[in-house]
Amino acid sequence: MENRVFSDNGVKVAASNFVAVKIDPRKTQDAMEHKQSRYVPEIVVLDRSQNFITTIDARDPQAMKAELQSALEEANRRKR
Repeated sequence: MENRVFSDNGVKVAASNFVAVKIDPRKTQDAMEHKQSRYVPEIVVLDRSQNFITTIDARDPQAMKAELQSALEEANRRKR
């Protein structure tokens, strides 16, 4: 997924609005707090206060850009 989806320029632009943190849930229990599935990788979007926004399920660049944009809009809506 990193090579195919996250290397897409449009996804890179959309993702630049986020701080990405890669966490291995096998190494820290804190990562399990927001985990929604048993699959890895799982993309979870949190707001600045670490409140859950959404899980990104997209596995292709176009869908990833759309879901990231939607997550950003929701995060901004909540901070108002």
